Amino acid sequence: MLQKSAQIMAAVVVMGFATAQAEEKAEESRSPGPAVEEPHHLAIGKGGYVKLAALLQGWMKVAHQEDTSSTFRVRRAEIKVKGEIVKDLFGFGVMIDPAKLLEQDEEKVILLDGDDNPVVDADGNPVTIRNHKHAGSILQDLWVSVLTEYADISIGQFKIPVSWEGLNSSSKLIFAERSVVSGAHAPDGLLPKDHFKGYGDRRGLGIKVEKKFHYVGYFVGLYNGAERNRLDFDNFKDLAARIEGYPYPGITIGAMAYMTLRDKQGQANAKDRWEGDIRIAIDPVIFQAEYIRGRDHDDTGKGRTGQGFYATLAWNIIPEVQVKARGGGFDYDVSSGKNALWEAATGLTCFFDKYDANLKLDYYMYKSTDSSKNVEHQVIFAAQAHF
Repeated sequence: MLQKSAQIMAAVVVMGFATAQAEEKAEESRSPGPAVEEPHHLAIGKGGYVKLAALLQGWMKVAHQEDTSSTFRVRRAEIKVKGEIVKDLFGFGVMIDPAKLLEQDEEKVILLDGDDNPVVDADGNPVTIRNHKHAGSILQDLWVSVLTEYADISIGQFKIPVSWEGLNSSSKLIFAERSVVSGAHAPDGLLPKDHFKGYGDRRGLGIKVEKKFHYVGYFVGLYNGAERNRLDFDNFKDLAARIEGYPYPGITIGAMAYMTLRDKQGQANAKDRWEGDIRIAIDPVIFQAEYIRGRDHDDTGKGRTGQGFYATLAWNIIPEVQVKARGGGFDYDVSSGKNALWEAATGLTCFFDKYDANLKLDYYMYKSTDSSKNVEHQVIFAAQAHF
């Protein structure tokens, strides 16, 4: 009985496979021109799909300031699932990065009460708590989108549009690391706050509306303003708007404004950002530049103005080999002459399959305007796999 059932099931599978092949050939015969191979994906919902993507980067880093240090590092391990439940109408996506949990340097912080006085235990000693200096969660992005002809509306968590280099994919970076103003952490001790991070490459919970057309693209977003994986700490929101123009294939010109929608006097974490940027990518040359100006406010009403820029030039001497150079600067507080950081970088990239598979060998130099601080030199060897 079991043998007979198995034979029947096998016959059904063979017939189904033959029918599917026949339908596929019939469809090919109706399609004009050569068949184009589609990326592999899993069909779901009403004509929708789901597919898996990943960005994997391993680094070896050597740095010298006062002493020389070296380390191997898993820089990114981004795993993304995205797709559409209803094709061209209802989409979704989620991205995690387990490498974030490899960066859990902890520090002890004194617990304060509502009046900013230290909380003490029964013995009169200050109570301390452990605080992660870096990310404590692997969740990076999560969004659900309604797609239309003129606007794609998404709600969830995603990048804010500050910095072209910070907003766009890490897989397409020319250098292994972003410029300081666009999102990289400054080397320890060269800016007033250790691990100070530039204006870009930040995420937040919110809603965004965006679309790109032939000659222009736009982005409008409303965020909590509390950054990644954090619920709102008040009823005020941050508003972001970006406009891009594409006057010629390979050329992008953009402008952006980001601001906190609240009384900036006496409100902690209120901020403003303004940006202008340009990217020219016409083989074999890429030129990319940004200028960002920002103002941050604390709960006393004081504001701090900063600004920064960078310019990058890359040239593919042959399709598989790219030489590159970058220069830039970031002034954490323009009111003081000791808070600026200059950076210069050069390097070589070997492409095996464009940005999907490549090796980078980069040299970076960071110099503070404070002459009492030593120059930092870094060499990063990075391997990238992306699909």
